[in-house]
Amino acid sequence: MQLCFDPAPLSNDDVRTIGIWGVGGIGKTILARQAFEKIVLERNEEFKHICFLDRVREECGKHGRGLVYLQNYLFKTLPDSNKDDRIQDIPKGKELLSARLRFHKVLIVLDDVDDFEQIKGLADCSWLSPGSRVIVTTRDKTTLKKCQVNDDKIYEVEKLTPGEAFQLFCRKAFKKSHAPDDHYKDLSDKFVEYASGLPLALQVLGSYLNEEKDWAEVLDKLKEYPEKGIDGVLEISCRGLEHTQREIFLDIACFFNGEDEVRVKKILESCGFYPNNGILDLVDKSLITIEHNKLWMHDLLQQTGQQIAVKEFPKEPGKRSRLWVNNKAYKDKESWHNEVLTENTGTNLVEGMFLCLPEMRQIKLDADPFSKMYNLRLLKICNANFSKCPEYFSNKLRLLEWHEYPLECLPSSFGPHQLVELKMPNSRIKQLWNERLPLMENLVQIDLSNSQSLTKTLDFSMVPNLEELILEGCVKLVELHPTIGNLQHLRSLNLKGCESLESLPPISLGSLKTLILSGCSKLTKFPEIVGSMEKLSRLYLDGTAIRELPVTFEKLRGLILLNLKGCKNLHLSRSSILGSLTSLKDLNLSGCSHVELPENIGNLQHLEELDACDSGIRKVPSSISRLNKLKLLCLNRCKDEQMGLQLPNSFSGLTSLYRLNLGQCGLEERAIPDDIDCLSSLLYLDLSENNFVSLPAGISQLPELKQLSLFRCRNLELLPKTLPSKLTHVSARECPMLKNYSSNLTIRADGGFCHIDCGNPCENEENEDYDHFPLPIPEDHAETHFPKYIEERMKSEESFELRFPHSAIIPDWCSEHSSRDSVTIQLSDSTWIGFALFVVFELLVKEDFDNSWEMKDTFCHFSTSEDPLVLHKFNNFRKGSYGLCCYQPRGRQFARQLSTESRLLKASVSTNRPDLKVKGCALQLIYQKDAAAFVRDLSESANGHLNLNFGRHCKGILDRARELSNSGEVTVIGSNLQELGSNSTSNQGSSSQSTTYSNIEQSNGELQLLLSALYEGFNGREKNFHFIFSHPIISRWFIHHYAGGVALCHLPQHLYDDRRWVGFELYVVLTWSSSDYNNPPHSARLHVDLCSPEGRIMHRCIKIHNLGQQQLVVLHIPRVCFSQHELDQCQGVCALFGTSTLDVEVKVCGSRLAYEQDLKELIKALATECTFKGPLDLLYVQARTYVENMVESPLREALTVQREALVPQFREIWEVSKLFWQDLLLNSGPKEQVHEQDFTSRLDYYMCYLEQKQVLMEPLGHLLVHSKHYLLENRDSIQQHDAERYSESLDRQLYIMAENQLSGSYNIAEWKKSIVVLLQIWKEAILSLKGHTISVLKHFDPSAPYNFCFPQKQILEWFKNQSSKSSKIGMELPQNLYDDDNWRGLVICAAFSVHELPTATLEKLGSEMTVELMCHLSTEEYCLNPIPICSTTKEKFKWLHLRGFIWLTYIPRNFLAEFKDITLVQARIYHGCPGLTVEDTGIRLLYKHEVEELKQAMTQCWTSFFDNSDLIRQFVEEDEIIQSSG
Repeated sequence: MQLCFDPAPLSNDDVRTIGIWGVGGIGKTILARQAFEKIVLERNEEFKHICFLDRVREECGKHGRGLVYLQNYLFKTLPDSNKDDRIQDIPKGKELLSARLRFHKVLIVLDDVDDFEQIKGLADCSWLSPGSRVIVTTRDKTTLKKCQVNDDKIYEVEKLTPGEAFQLFCRKAFKKSHAPDDHYKDLSDKFVEYASGLPLALQVLGSYLNEEKDWAEVLDKLKEYPEKGIDGVLEISCRGLEHTQREIFLDIACFFNGEDEVRVKKILESCGFYPNNGILDLVDKSLITIEHNKLWMHDLLQQTGQQIAVKEFPKEPGKRSRLWVNNKAYKDKESWHNEVLTENTGTNLVEGMFLCLPEMRQIKLDADPFSKMYNLRLLKICNANFSKCPEYFSNKLRLLEWHEYPLECLPSSFGPHQLVELKMPNSRIKQLWNERLPLMENLVQIDLSNSQSLTKTLDFSMVPNLEELILEGCVKLVELHPTIGNLQHLRSLNLKGCESLESLPPISLGSLKTLILSGCSKLTKFPEIVGSMEKLSRLYLDGTAIRELPVTFEKLRGLILLNLKGCKNLHLSRSSILGSLTSLKDLNLSGCSHVELPENIGNLQHLEELDACDSGIRKVPSSISRLNKLKLLCLNRCKDEQMGLQLPNSFSGLTSLYRLNLGQCGLEERAIPDDIDCLSSLLYLDLSENNFVSLPAGISQLPELKQLSLFRCRNLELLPKTLPSKLTHVSARECPMLKNYSSNLTIRADGGFCHIDCGNPCENEENEDYDHFPLPIPEDHAETHFPKYIEERMKSEESFELRFPHSAIIPDWCSEHSSRDSVTIQLSDSTWIGFALFVVFELLVKEDFDNSWEMKDTFCHFSTSEDPLVLHKFNNFRKGSYGLCCYQPRGRQFARQLSTESRLLKASVSTNRPDLKVKGCALQLIYQKDAAAFVRDLSESANGHLNLNFGRHCKGILDRARELSNSGEVTVIGSNLQELGSNSTSNQGSSSQSTTYSNIEQSNGELQLLLSALYEGFNGREKNFHFIFSHPIISRWFIHHYAGGVALCHLPQHLYDDRRWVGFELYVVLTWSSSDYNNPPHSARLHVDLCSPEGRIMHRCIKIHNLGQQQLVVLHIPRVCFSQHELDQCQGVCALFGTSTLDVEVKVCGSRLAYEQDLKELIKALATECTFKGPLDLLYVQARTYVENMVESPLREALTVQREALVPQFREIWEVSKLFWQDLLLNSGPKEQVHEQDFTSRLDYYMCYLEQKQVLMEPLGHLLVHSKHYLLENRDSIQQHDAERYSESLDRQLYIMAENQLSGSYNIAEWKKSIVVLLQIWKEAILSLKGHTISVLKHFDPSAPYNFCFPQKQILEWFKNQSSKSSKIGMELPQNLYDDDNWRGLVICAAFSVHELPTATLEKLGSEMTVELMCHLSTEEYCLNPIPICSTTKEKFKWLHLRGFIWLTYIPRNFLAEFKDITLVQARIYHGCPGLTVEDTGIRLLYKHEVEELKQAMTQCWTSFFDNSDLIRQFVEEDEIIQSSG
């Protein structure tokens, strides 16, 4: 149950196959049946059909045609299946089953499957409707894996635990759950251990030991064969049976497993085996079960029984008591039949022989093989053609079954006095015996069906106990022996198709239940009935020549079914005896041209079906209204040339009637009763080809009516104004007088729809399919009802055609796409249900237009690689582009041609119209599992041309994009365009990222050795140190960069517990901004405060000598500076940099966590990037000084020795290092006093950043596309531009926190100038305020899509006069624009304002976490492919709109290939945010010489944020108030 219905990754509407897997005898079938019964009990209403198919493997092996038998069985159980359909082969079975299963939710259990083809042939998942469940039990897990059943949907049945096994054994052995004493408990434990937890072994062994037996002796026997396991347990139990029990057991194991209980009992009883008690004993011993009146034996027990029979004489099969051939033995070529039959080695020990070959086989005989088998009791032969026919049959035969018996009669030497069944279908027998027979009192069944030479029957007085006689298809049989009328035990008599039979003797068959005389075309008289025949319930007289029914016919008071179909000679008046057959439920009088309904037909109170089509009925008696159980009434074509059918005045009592057919009955005006609305259960009403002018008003009140047929009612003028509430289809074709309706999809009051078909054929197009015309649909209902219409057409396997005006692209859901006029697809398997052709046409405007062009053909020719299929015509085109979808179901006109797998299907579209152009086509195979998605996609495409709400169209695009993005399909093109279909992700700078350094020579090896001594091991975790560089080159090793004097570093969880973490690495760039460049300060002091939300963690003061215009300082803060409490209590730390020296300011700073795996790259960065253009020896001096004075390592001693040996030119370095160390000692002394209030105020500005887990996140900007095919066609161009752009991009970001302007002495002009310089270095900058992202300015590349948002009320001045004060703007395109190599792309800018308070706007967004903006491009007639969007979070939106905001989006030319064919482009801005208004929209083409101008315009716009410091301060103060109040 859990595997069936637990939530799945998709939903509970998926089709699911559940496997139950385990060894034989472990209880798989029991578990499956329990699950099946529980589901039926608790969730039966969910399934249209349920079926439990027992013993699939055994049934496939038992019946010669394998799967076909089970396919037929399953098909017959399905609702609404045609019972006359007969599956002849596996492909036909798949076709019929898939056609029935695909539209209904079903539950099917396939028990004991051993071949995955059995699953594919009975319940393939691709056939099934969503929500269906298939449960499969099997011993072979690979069978499930081949059918793509995942491991999480396979339940392995485990063996019983010792406790469970002990209880089961005791319940069988002692009839209670425990052993009676310790002695039996010890023995029981040993037996339980031997059974290995298998329920079957425990049940059989416990039942066997339940009787008085020497348990110790049984245990000793088991120990003799420990390797046999369960086989040994079962064999000992079977061998311990009494004689008659053992004989019954072996007969069932070898011959009768799965056969009818009553039938087998009769055969066994004639053998003297006392089966009534014997079978019950076997049930009690758990050796067999009785299910649905059939005897069943577990296949392990069956194998055990068969092995016992084989072991009687392993090497001499002719001496075995039982011989059988099944499919397995035949395939393994180990069968006995060659030796026993051909070599004639059979003996009198043989009691039973079943020779059932899977296919016809020639067997050579040198002698009669049965001559020595005079004790043979059971004989069955099928598909065996002997070189000469044996003429000896044992007189002890109880069963003789020989298919296609070759002789004309049975041997005269055969004494059949013990025979119970005689079955010889398809034989050459003319008569059974030439001489008088002995009395055969045991014979209960004779089957001579299709014995086409049979002319004479036996004297039935010799078979007084005969119960079933089958003579179907005996076409030469003229008469039956008169004694047949005296068979008092006969229950079934089948004479169907006995075409020469002319008469029957009087009958007195008191036990007869079924009499079949169908097709006895020469039988003119029904036999007289002598005595009582009240048990006869089913009588088939269809196709006979009987003229009347005898008076004694009324004795058949128990008759339930009477079939008189096609009895054209039968005369029945209104006073006939039919009215006396009060038990009738099913009466068929169709084709009986001389029959009238009896006046007292109302007496048939149980009648459910009355079929009288094409009969002689001219009047329907009024008493018919008393038939309150009647469900089907068919009176089609019941009329004469003068007048129509006369109906009763009232239908008031027919409350169960669901189908009424009154077509072609000549009904005139008011012939239909006014109270037709009394038919409260009516679903289908056929009134075709009648003469009335209008319909009774009561039809509108039929509460359940679904279909109404009024075909060819030529006088009909009006349909009811109000249609029945559940009516879905009205067929009113060829009703030329109809005035108040035309073909349409009419919406009912309950919201459903009804398709009214009022089409009339054109003069020369009598057979034209009306479905090939566009369907007019009310626009206000198109979205909700169009999918229902498509779904209904697909369910009913009907073709249809839909037009999409103003569509110029192939939809993405079409998998096989072509830009030409033909497309070919591979038909890979047999599970698809239909195919859809999509074509894009364009009707051109021609000055020399000729009206005759409209008469020229446009068609599609479908064909396979071998056969042409159909010529499909299109017409009724209008100006502009058209998308056209034509759906063809598989099961109709293509069923034969497309039944073979691995064919190619080709569609070729052509036109003879000079003004019509085919722009592309596509083919899509539709599978049942994809049907719902196809319906959705097709309806969306079809509705796209309607004048619906623009927002609805855009919202649908966004919803679809989300679905595809979530499913992993690449249809969203971001600013980092990757190869279509690729799953690669961009590197976001993980801690272990490697860096490539170019144009830098490898640094001195000794320097790197010094740095390694500092950073690695103990020193890096506990020592503070810093380095000063006179020519700052900021290393790419750092990840986070911040303009101004504040750097943030967010901390991962449990950082302190990560032993790989070494510490923090910080950098800061100082700049001297005085105008007096000739007198720089001698030194400056840098203050560094490392803080958490709780306050300062540490303070450092660094003295810098010989200050230049810019100075770079890199600081290492080891982990020892932090406590675990400090790190666990905060989500980030903040580094505040400041100076106490006039005109010295912090320009930029940065941070990064340092881990062990990062140190080598850091050391390389310090020795290369940071010293580039600067003296390398300065870093060497600093590093050496630290090592000599701080580091405890052998390297320190080596350096000391080296210093003593320095040559004079290096002594200067040593002197410098001494000064550097003195500065370090000075800086480590008492701290310079820092103004605490200033520090606290600065920290408060940035507290918001530290209290957030993720900050400064930029929402995504994407470029959606209408069609992936467009991208595929332009793939090379797009990827080329993308590769060029990537080669120049940087993977680090610059963060600019606007608070920095408030916390320092920054001059606004200098601050903006500094930012402009920084923007030239970093390719992406993020502007934030109080932890909220305000805007992101990325590097602009004219070959890639681009989005830019900024809080500003007016669009950029760059757009000048190319703007519109609305959300929509258009622009004419220059001629030959796409040929202009200087053209780069299209830029659109929109300005937004919010007319409500932020909180009100955000509340209206509800649970939606994003605000999405879209720019929809189109021509006057159709949508263009690219769709730029920008998705921003609710939080960012709150900050953006404080001053209004603009959105600029750019589309490069490589996404605008459609500009080749258009002269006008329209841009329209969409958003789904209430209270948000588009104030202004600008549009402009971008050319090569304008690129830098556009970049400068965006940079100027971005830096303008700092023009109003008061506004920034106001924002900060308001946010602080909000935070404090919260």
